[in-house]
Amino acid sequence: MTYPAVVEPKYPPFKHQVEGLRLSLDQENFAFFMEMGTGKTKLAIDEAMYLYKTGKIDAMVIVAPKGVYRNWTEIELPRHMNVPYIATYWAPVQSRELVDTYRELWSVPNKLKILAVNVEAFSTERGTIFAGKFVTHHKVYMVVDESTTIKNLGAKRTKNIINVGDRAKYRRLLSGDPVTRSPMDLFSQCWFLDQRLLGHRSFYSFRNRYAIMKEQKLAGNRSFNMVVGYQRLDELQGILKGFSYRVKAGTSSRAVEAHRLHLRTEADDTVVRLYPPEAGNAPLRGSGTQSVTVTSPNGGESWTGGTTHAVTWSSANIAAARI
Repeated sequence: MTYPAVVEPKYPPFKHQVEGLRLSLDQENFAFFMEMGTGKTKLAIDEAMYLYKTGKIDAMVIVAPKGVYRNWTEIELPRHMNVPYIATYWAPVQSRELVDTYRELWSVPNKLKILAVNVEAFSTERGTIFAGKFVTHHKVYMVVDESTTIKNLGAKRTKNIINVGDRAKYRRLLSGDPVTRSPMDLFSQCWFLDQRLLGHRSFYSFRNRYAIMKEQKLAGNRSFNMVVGYQRLDELQGILKGFSYRVKAGTSSRAVEAHRLHLRTEADDTVVRLYPPEAGNAPLRGSGTQSVTVTSPNGGESWTGGTTHAVTWSSANIAAARI
């Protein structure tokens, strides 16, 4: 059991990834609810390759939290993407080089165009307009990674992401667990995919169906309705199965996972930022060239989950560091 031949992934997929692609293939709206370590990022990239090579998309937009969205452009895409592509990220303060990359992103032919955006950028007018124009003028596969970041339907960023997503050709949710506090978290995430999926056109209708409400009295003859429990969750789970794929780490076919340690530069992409334990967020200063070289792991190991391994490195002109 493997992917369609047109995909040609860099690394062979696990069985559960093959099944995930089979279920999502050509669906406009789908969710990968896969726990950490089960390979949902690779699965999304492999699906984007399929859609690009079959002429169904020409661009990809990745929405992810701070600290995650640049991992896509700097680590995950180089590791897994196996078609010609150009990738960049949105930044509110733009260097001349970044502006030139944006121009290339719009004009370059015969490459999959990929834009990664910090979820917080959708709280701003500039970030929302930029992403919206890009989606409007391309055939886009749009991914919201760590999709619980849009669980609050009233948040400005959630509203803007949903609005921009309406213009995408394909929409995907990626999350280890889409429910962080209550089943009510699901509504806006599913709304991003398609307003019709849950069968409710308003949050209040959805809440009345699946939450148990109780009126709470306040002083001055005032009152409000409070959620005190949940109901019909088997029904809700059945609905979710129609447009999602769930994988738990302990039950996936990925029993052994190779781990790599990545150090990404922070400031000007030329030096690794190092911090002494006592200095908080102040960069370590000293005489001479400072460097850190990780000696173990080196990227070629295969470690069984739950085991413990030492991380070692050599350094120059550094007494202590917090990495």
